[in-house]
Amino acid sequence: MRFLSHHNRQIKEPGFTLVELLVIAPVAVLVIAGIIALMINLVGDSTISRDRSISAYNLQSALDRIEQDARLATVFLSSYSMLNTPQGRDDTTGAFSASSPNNDLIVNQYATTSSPLNVNRQVVYYKSQPNACGAANTILNPALTVKIIYFLKSGSLWRRTIVPAWSLSASDQTAVCDTPWQRNSCSLSATFNAYCQSRDELILDNVSSITTTYYTTGSSTTTNPVVAKSIRTVVTQSKTVAGETITNSGVARATRTNTSYDDTPDTPANIRIYNAALSIYNQPLKSSFTWNKAKNARYYKTRYKINSGAWSSYSNVLTNVLTVSAGRPLDTITVGVISSNDIGDSAEAQFLYQRPLWTNCELKSPWVNYSPAGNGYATAAYTITSANIVVMKGLVTGGASGTPTYGVCTLPEGLRPSAHLIHTSTMDASGTYGVPARVDVGVAGGVDIIYHPTVNWVSLDAVKFVAAGAVTWTNATLNNGWTNYVATYGGPFAPVQYATDASGRTQVQGLLTPGNQCTGCNIWFVPAAYRPGQDLHFPAYANSTVTFPLQGGGTYEFNSYGIQASDGNLHAKGTLGGTYETNQTMWHPSSYSGWLNLTLQNSWVHYGGAYATPQYTKASDGIVQVKGLITRNTVGICTLGEVITTLPVGYRPKETQIYLLDSYANFGRIDVQPNGNIICVNNNYGWTALDNIKFLAEQ
Repeated sequence: MRFLSHHNRQIKEPGFTLVELLVIAPVAVLVIAGIIALMINLVGDSTISRDRSISAYNLQSALDRIEQDARLATVFLSSYSMLNTPQGRDDTTGAFSASSPNNDLIVNQYATTSSPLNVNRQVVYYKSQPNACGAANTILNPALTVKIIYFLKSGSLWRRTIVPAWSLSASDQTAVCDTPWQRNSCSLSATFNAYCQSRDELILDNVSSITTTYYTTGSSTTTNPVVAKSIRTVVTQSKTVAGETITNSGVARATRTNTSYDDTPDTPANIRIYNAALSIYNQPLKSSFTWNKAKNARYYKTRYKINSGAWSSYSNVLTNVLTVSAGRPLDTITVGVISSNDIGDSAEAQFLYQRPLWTNCELKSPWVNYSPAGNGYATAAYTITSANIVVMKGLVTGGASGTPTYGVCTLPEGLRPSAHLIHTSTMDASGTYGVPARVDVGVAGGVDIIYHPTVNWVSLDAVKFVAAGAVTWTNATLNNGWTNYVATYGGPFAPVQYATDASGRTQVQGLLTPGNQCTGCNIWFVPAAYRPGQDLHFPAYANSTVTFPLQGGGTYEFNSYGIQASDGNLHAKGTLGGTYETNQTMWHPSSYSGWLNLTLQNSWVHYGGAYATPQYTKASDGIVQVKGLITRNTVGICTLGEVITTLPVGYRPKETQIYLLDSYANFGRIDVQPNGNIICVNNNYGWTALDNIKFLAEQ
């Protein structure tokens, strides 16, 4: 018998050898990849199939919505631009257009009291155009219409609603009989306001194009949407799903069922100035125009040009009023107006107008113009020069009311000072000498006269100042204890300041509080570039007048100051009581060379020395200035109406100008007449300064 040891027995274990694994693994990977690919294809096909179905459904829904709106149309529009931010295509005021590249679909529909699909809805009609609301013939009034606009933005098709301005309570052409159901819509990112009351409706995503063909009848196409009876809109949608581009196109074909009762509007007629006497509409920097309301016009396209310049872009206005806030006095303004509605435009009407030099003050009661027959004085008026100097003229009276009345009129925006100013003028109170008058102009435009209530008249001829923002002011450094009134007492008054205006003149404004009160005491030094070529004298208004002792005895009353050309010393000419003195004037600097000599008459001669030579000039903005310190060879006051000198043609006012003059022993009155005569009405002996005479040449 044979026995085998268990140590010699061989046992075979299950599994793959390394060689077998190297052979089998790639085969397994290929099999698994095939299975996965098959699954992906199955899932992708399912996803593509699902998205095709969803896209087709959404596309059809969008086309149904377009068709529904098109059927309700009264007219299709080629463009629409009566838009307010954020209604525009660019979310500001950009117009919509049916032309390429926008290809917007602009549908005009009646505004209704509820959804247009509600059988109980009513059309919203305009009020009293011409019939009253509720009347059986209200339907003869024009209807309020809204704009439904389909447009592409960032690959999506949106629907926007535009509702024109309307009101239940207004008395103008925006008044309607009922509240419209439709509301203005705007983009999702826009801020809600009166023109953004709801959000645009997203009609369809992934839209690559929208095109509309317009038909007059049957298959006859037109490029003018307004005359179209029906439309054919093609919307193409494109997106990538599971690596495959899905493209769907659909067509909406619809015929409008409503009819627009508008016709091409009439051309605007009788363009003219609107409310010529009211400064809120017409003043030196603004003019307003109106015209007869045109038949069938829903709004007006307006434009303008100044002189021979370029036309402005067209602007749309709902009312028959156009305001032009451009140009200056004496500019020629041409306006163009087109009547427009949803059907189309009228021919353009144009109107040419020269803005007047002066605007009459709208006087407040009890103030009226001082105008006895044949006096030759100006009515109260104002203007602004090319150098932005506001100029007033005229005599006003308020009668003997027993109580001071200050408010005269109000200057409009753009013709107001940078701070409250006090001007030194004159009034007729005693009939003996010129009497100082205080004329204030505030930053809100109020023109006020501070005076005793029994005066006969007050002159506005001395009021001249730089309009706010026209120059850069430099504050003066004050001396000898003089301070700015505003720093001491507060209030809206300007500190003493100086500047150069656009015509090269030195301008000075401000209100002072007296310091060292002596003859010749320096108040502030005028820098060299701003000093005049010769010494000048100006009257100044103050709230108290004191007597000043004369050399050799006697006294006189003083409120005045002088400017020395040699050292720029602006100084007080005597002692002064009270709390303020005005420092409001202008002069040509020493660098100016346009002076012409005056020929003096009736024994008047130049005073001599460093004092100003009797001369005159006209600046680039038309303001005439006279200067000179003169005296008489004979002692005594001037004869009433005595001619001192005569200005030539081109340097004369249109009406008589009246000024307060500074003279040796008192103030006086001096007039400049339309014939050029500068006449002395009254003054004292000694010297007389002509430096305060400044007016706008008109003849």
